[in-house]
Amino acid sequence: MNTSHSPDSHSPSPSHFQFQMWDKYLTTLNTLWSLDPPQSAQDTTKQAADQFRNTLWAQHLLKLNQGWHVPSALKLDPPTSLAGKLLFPVKKLILRWIQPAIDTLIQQQNEYNAQVVQTWNTLVESLSNEVIRKHEAQRELNSRIVQCLNGLVELVDVELERLRTENAHHLKTFQTALDAFQTHLNTVQTHLDTLQAQMHTYQTHLDTQQTHLNTLQTHFDARLEQIEPQLEEFQLMIWTFDRRKEALEIDEMLLNQKLEHVLSMLRQEPPLEPAPRDLSPTLPQPERQADYTYLHFENRYRGDETMIKHRQESYLPYFEQCTNVIDLGCGRGEFLELLREQQIPAYGVDQNQVMVEYCRQKELRVESAEVLNHLQTLPDESLDGIFTAQMVEHYSLSQIQDLLRWCFAKLQPHKYLIIETQNPQSFYAFANFYRDISHDKPIHPDALHYLLKTAGFQDIRREDKTPYPPSKTLQELDVPSEAKHPLRPQIARLNQNIRQLNDIIYGYLDYALIARKTQIF
Repeated sequence: MNTSHSPDSHSPSPSHFQFQMWDKYLTTLNTLWSLDPPQSAQDTTKQAADQFRNTLWAQHLLKLNQGWHVPSALKLDPPTSLAGKLLFPVKKLILRWIQPAIDTLIQQQNEYNAQVVQTWNTLVESLSNEVIRKHEAQRELNSRIVQCLNGLVELVDVELERLRTENAHHLKTFQTALDAFQTHLNTVQTHLDTLQAQMHTYQTHLDTQQTHLNTLQTHFDARLEQIEPQLEEFQLMIWTFDRRKEALEIDEMLLNQKLEHVLSMLRQEPPLEPAPRDLSPTLPQPERQADYTYLHFENRYRGDETMIKHRQESYLPYFEQCTNVIDLGCGRGEFLELLREQQIPAYGVDQNQVMVEYCRQKELRVESAEVLNHLQTLPDESLDGIFTAQMVEHYSLSQIQDLLRWCFAKLQPHKYLIIETQNPQSFYAFANFYRDISHDKPIHPDALHYLLKTAGFQDIRREDKTPYPPSKTLQELDVPSEAKHPLRPQIARLNQNIRQLNDIIYGYLDYALIARKTQIF
């Protein structure tokens, strides 16, 4: 059976892979382990087996085959001495007597020796045949391995050819797509070049516009510098007009009161002779003139009413669900307006008649009375909320003690008294304290806290109000970003000192003590 493989047995045009495999490996394998070896290889194998067998025969088996038989007859040597001659008949008699037993033993030994020699001869022959068979089996196995490798190379070559064909197809498709993309890219590049030219034109136009805008900006800045002083003067004029308008409104209110007084006099029985034209009884009294002056002062230095309302909004949660809140020294009525917006029943008390009339114009419920006198007229525990802002600094120590005592008596249990006043711990607030000449003295928060305690309040806490604008305080220095900068520790220490100075000089301008009346018994 001729199953050998060679490069000539494959396709007429082997691939480069096939050629390399045959050139490097398969030719040698097919030559050494051909399935149809030459006759000389077979003869060599047989000769090697015969030589192995002959060597064993010459060295071992020949002696075994020649010497396995032991003769059975025993022979006596002729005697040479007198004693030997005398004993020779005895020896012959004994030998004749034991010869049958010896023959039996020798026959058994010969049979055993024959079996051993035959076994060795058979074993050597079988071993020789087995060597030949093993050699043939190894040659058959090697030939099958070579055959499988030849087939595997063919399969790999076929797969490689398929992959080459597929890759060529993909490469052709990719090249087509790449050509299309290149064409599109060229189109985009042309479009981009057009856009770039347009952008250059637009940039030139924008530069021209920017130059024009810069010119306009310079002109506007110059005009603003000229207008700003005029604008400040105009704002001052508006503020003056607003104050004059308020004064005129108050004057109108006073004139209306005068007219009502005149009309009431005219409705009376006419006198027998004309009444004198002395209008002094209807002119404003000095107290009312002072009241008007203080309202004007409040409008100028206290601050805008909207701003004051915004500051006081934080107090509203303490008066939720209340039905009878009083604002002592209500002034322009900012907190009363907040309570009304939250639908919390409340009224105010102020001894400044002009303030009272100003609040009534806003349809707020305000009574004209001195605060301490009014509190004394109220039933005990009739109020479920008391508020007073910027009033206690107008009182003396004895008046403050009376105020707190009456507030504790008139306030219901578990309800709040809130007192807001200027903070003397702020140097800025303290420096401007006596701008209002009606102020008596500033009250330290610890002192007011102590007075509240002595009046009976136990649950008291403090809230700082009205922070000074940070942009107007002492500004800290920029700390160098380098950790090893020589001035970094000094600048950090200086900034800490600046913060401490800001806390002392520009601390919170106001503070509020919120006291809750607790039921002791």
